[in-house]
Amino acid sequence: MKKLGLSFKIVEHKLIWFLISLSIIVIGGICMLIFGLTGNGVLNMGVDFTGGNVLTVNTNVYLNDDQFKEVKNEVEDVLKENDLTFSPVQSIEKGVTVKYSNKNDLTKEQMSDLNLEVQSQIETRLSAIYGEDFVKPFGLDSVSASASLQLWLNALLCISIAAALILIYVGFRFEFLSGISALIGLLHDILIMVAFVAIFRIQVNSPFIAAIITIIGYSINNTIVIFDRIRENKALYKQQNYSSSQIVSIAVKETIMRSINTTITTLCTILVLFIIGVPSIREFTGPIIIGLLAGTFSSIFIAPSLWSVFTDSNIKRKKKKEKDYQAINKTVSE
Repeated sequence: MKKLGLSFKIVEHKLIWFLISLSIIVIGGICMLIFGLTGNGVLNMGVDFTGGNVLTVNTNVYLNDDQFKEVKNEVEDVLKENDLTFSPVQSIEKGVTVKYSNKNDLTKEQMSDLNLEVQSQIETRLSAIYGEDFVKPFGLDSVSASASLQLWLNALLCISIAAALILIYVGFRFEFLSGISALIGLLHDILIMVAFVAIFRIQVNSPFIAAIITIIGYSINNTIVIFDRIRENKALYKQQNYSSSQIVSIAVKETIMRSINTTITTLCTILVLFIIGVPSIREFTGPIIIGLLAGTFSSIFIAPSLWSVFTDSNIKRKKKKEKDYQAINKTVSE
């Protein structure tokens, strides 16, 4: 029995796996609710989704703590004086960055002039304190409200299409219950990623959507490997009348090291990019790291357990239907 992997319990501990994931998702939801009620935004949405401007104040030196505080105060004072709403000023490798928008409706030309004025004022103040060689040319990214709305729609469309195609493929390749289980596993991965960016206030920009799409493809690959082994084992151990939970336990034990090794190999590369990469790279690699761990967890513990639950429920439903049918026939014959 142990040789077949029946002592390797997966489905029997399904409540533990479900509670681990549910706890993270609930904590993320609570954080989103708290941040939303306090006016900080449900998520830390980047300019890609909210519209506005991202100003990067580049300096020729690495800022120490005192210099960062000084630069931060000067930038905030200029933004306040120009009646702009802004998010917290963040430190970058050399300089600071801040997201801001205007409270009033301005034309494109008026907003362009205001952006130039803001940059000029910040540069003048910092040059007066640290000298003219302290700052380098600033960076400015602007996104209109209509463009950010279109990005939202495109992001939702991409995720929906990917989920639908995966459901169709897995459903035809294996069975419909496998497709449903895999789709719930992918939804689990997305919710875990959203929960973490909510808890740690990671900025959500277009790289985050790219990370979600990437993890969907990565996670389903691991899940399909396990489902393929489940399909093979169903035929192999058909004569032994193994339950669905036993079939899952055998399949997971036979594939778990493959899934873990693949994840570790990928994680090593992503971690290097996260550690030495620039902030824009971290916006992508941070969620990827979370998604890799969540995807591996769902592939091994969530999706196979769900398949077993759905399969057992389907078997019970068929048996009950057959029993009811026999009872009706018996009543009619009498």
